[in-house]
Amino acid sequence: KAGGLLLLAWLLIYPSSGALLARLSQPAGKLVFLAPAEAFIAQVQVSFWGAVLVALPYLLYQVWQFTAAGLFPTEQRAIVLILPAAYGLFLSGAVFAVGVVMPAMVKFFLAFASATLTPVLSVERYVSFAAGLMLSFGLSFQLPLILWVLARAGIVSPALLGTARRYVIVLIFIVAAALTPPDVVSQLLLALPLCVLYEAGVWAARCAGSRRRAAPAPREQTGRPA
Repeated sequence: KAGGLLLLAWLLIYPSSGALLARLSQPAGKLVFLAPAEAFIAQVQVSFWGAVLVALPYLLYQVWQFTAAGLFPTEQRAIVLILPAAYGLFLSGAVFAVGVVMPAMVKFFLAFASATLTPVLSVERYVSFAAGLMLSFGLSFQLPLILWVLARAGIVSPALLGTARRYVIVLIFIVAAALTPPDVVSQLLLALPLCVLYEAGVWAARCAGSRRRAAPAPREQTGRPA
């Protein structure tokens, strides 16, 4: 079913792939294709990633259905909250990557053009570059949710997150350097939002910790439902 929905979403999006590609390429201007099939492949890639974003809520729902049978009711309720939040954060990260990060990065890179250096951007490589940014930021924006889950499970505490802040910031810049192209601008464009997201995660952990302390002690459960 998931594969069928993904294929259906791709078929519905593909007729608009040219318009989506034009919108995606606005920061770079005119793109070129260096092989006969490259423009077609780029439109297929744009349609595929669009289909993934459209079908992702259903894919997450399938994950929930697969795991719900072996979970306690409290765990099922937590997942019902987590999955929409995960999708919303991923979508926010992807939109931030395309709307804010890509224009700034492309402008920075194109500034190196000169009388002896003419920028010629391949459409397939440009789409792959955009997809990589969307994926990196979509996953990175899960940080507050991850910290909330860890705090809810009692694995970390807000005090620990506050104490570890300086080390986490160093780690964030290392991760940003690994996930982005080797330039300072793209690393800052990922690292700075991650720092903000970490602070949001610390706040979410405080909320989860307060709720966990306020919750009554659970009764002993003999086993998971069949």
